[in-house]
Amino acid sequence: MRTLTTLLLFSALTTIGCAKDGSGSDSGGGSGGGDGTNCSEDGAIVFNACAGCHGSDGQSGSSPDLSEAIPTLSDDDLMNILMNGIGSMPPPNLTTCEEDALFTYLRDTHGEEGGG
Repeated sequence: MRTLTTLLLFSALTTIGCAKDGSGSDSGGGSGGGDGTNCSEDGAIVFNACAGCHGSDGQSGSSPDLSEAIPTLSDDDLMNILMNGIGSMPPPNLTTCEEDALFTYLRDTHGEEGGG
């Protein structure tokens, strides 16, 4: 079940890659460089690209309920998804700042690793 939930989460996050036009505010582009000290991205705004599949609350869309899926992922696995995609989900076109902001937003909103 965990594998299915994880795969569905990865597939649904494909929306991020499709919705981004590559003109993010971070000059690095993609998973670009930078140390994150000048990041001003809002994870809730970055998440808007996910809302088409997950719903604006991350729980009411046609894709997996993030409040169930996110806590099952380790921090490394979640960040890997945000950076590289998985399975049929291509790598999202996120800047380093967007990756970090979305990661924090997902953890704060849908649960810490291990369900905490």
